[in-house]
Parts: sequence; C-alpha cells; structure tokens
Amino acid sequence: MDMHRIGLLTKERGINKKEGIFFYTPSDFTQHNLLYILWGARYACEPPYSVVRAQGFSALLIFYIETGCMTFTYDGEQFTANAGDSVLIDCRKPHSYRADSPVTFSWFHFQGELGYAYTDRFWSHRRIIFKIYAKQPMAEILHLLSSGNASGDELAFRIQELLSRMAQSLTPPLSPTIQDAKNFIEQNLGQPVSIEAIAAYAGLSRYHFSRLFHQEMGVSPYRYLLNMRLEHAKKLLSESSLSIEVIAEMYAFYSASNFIRLFHKYTGMTPLQFRHFFRNGTNASS
Repeated sequence: MDMHRIGLLTKERGINKKEGIFFYTPSDFTQHNLLYILWGARYACEPPYSVVRAQGFSALLIFYIETGCMTFTYDGEQFTANAGDSVLIDCRKPHSYRADSPVTFSWFHFQGELGYAYTDRFWSHRRIIFKIYAKQPMAEILHLLSSGNASGDELAFRIQELLSRMAQSLTPPLSPTIQDAKNFIEQNLGQPVSIEAIAAYAGLSRYHFSRLFHQEMGVSPYRYLLNMRLEHAKKLLSESSLSIEVIAEMYAFYSASNFIRLFHKYTGMTPLQFRHFFRNGTNASS
C-alpha cells in the first residue's frame, strides 16, 4: 500500500498541529464481522492544506469539522463543510479536500460492509455532509484509539452510532399527503381497500402516489398495508385465542389459506407456529 498516496505520511503544507495518527489493529472476529477503524487523528490546518486522491483505496473516511470550513470534491461534485458538520466519503471514489480557512477537524478511516452500504445509500441522495452532533463521539473515538485499550466492540458501536445519526438526518417529516394516506391505511386495515382507493383518497394517480409513498416511506403502499396487517395479526396470534380464519377475515386476507401463505412468506413461520412460539417457546407444525 502506497502510504504517501493515501495520506498517512503527510507532508502537506498547511498542517499546523497533529494529534495522532493513532492506529488500530482489529481482531479476526472484528475484521470479519464488525465495522472497524484503521487509523485516525485530529488536525489543525490552514490554507494551502489540501489532499487529492484521484485513485482511492478500500476504506471509508469520516470527518468532523470543529472550526473553520473545508471544500470537498467527491465523485465529480463539490461540497462545503462548515463547523459542526460531519462528512462521510467512500475512499474508493476519486476525491479531494482542502482547507478554505484555518480549520480544526478530527477524522478516521474505517472499513466494514455495513459502512459501504450506508455510504451508497447516502450517495444515492447525493449526501456526504451531515449536520449531526459528532464532537463528543469523535473525541471519544480518538481517545480510545490513543489509549491503546480500545475494544473492537466499543469502536464498532461508536461508528454505528455516527452512521445511524447520519441516516436519521436524511429522513425529513412526511408530507401532509403521505401522512394522510398513512393514517387512512391504518384506519382501514380490516377493509378490502385497494391501492387505487388509497391513491384516490390522497388525490393522486396510482403511479404518482406509489412513487411518492415509496420515496417518503421506503416501501410501496401495498407492502406497507401488508406489513401493518401482519403486525396486527401477530398481536392477535400472540395475545388471543381467535382462530386463524377469524384473524384472516378481520384483516382482509380474504381466506385463511392466503393469510397462511403471506404470513409464512414474510415471517418464515405459519400463524400456528408463531402462536405456539409465543405460548410455548417451541415451534410446532401447522
């Protein structure tokens, strides 16, 4: 691995102060199963500090900007990160960053399949900058790295916490149209309501409604309706003695056989197996 190219042996102009670089060697279990840090540090820089990586390497990179601002170019697009912003990039993509003013920031490289999944998800929204509370978590991560006593589980937990906060910041409040449609679905779980009827209630065409619903909810209207029916059916299976036929009718599954088929498809158990699991702690054949 070319240590100059990836920026470990930094001789870039503009670095006034470094805390680190702190390295971490994961256990075999951590490396194969968890998110794990490779190295991290805290820098104080000023222009003309810059890093350009036309060819990346297999790792992810998180920044937290404490003071000042930085410009990032990532996969051909440019972004400005200010004090209080966090930045997440996939180092396999061409990228660069520079100090636009005196700047203090902490950073670490990490790996793990879950991290790449998050990064791909965020980039599908063209997002690399997140306004989340990261000052304390980043300081704690660097403290753990510098102590030499960090456990893989603790570091993985802290990385996951940062990624989860980034993901939560992606989700805006539901639009009034989709909130009303969601309420309509939940109030009509026992009715044979169609997607066309829900779209008409929302005042949209089926195509436009389905696209907007999936965009905001992350699932199709049909799947959301089915999920809600299955959730209510699970509650009755676990807490009541109602028959499969009655539950199927209550939540508009049309027939017991259709209810059993869908329940098994999405839970991996038949309704009777699910009921026995909650009552007896064992699986039973249907």
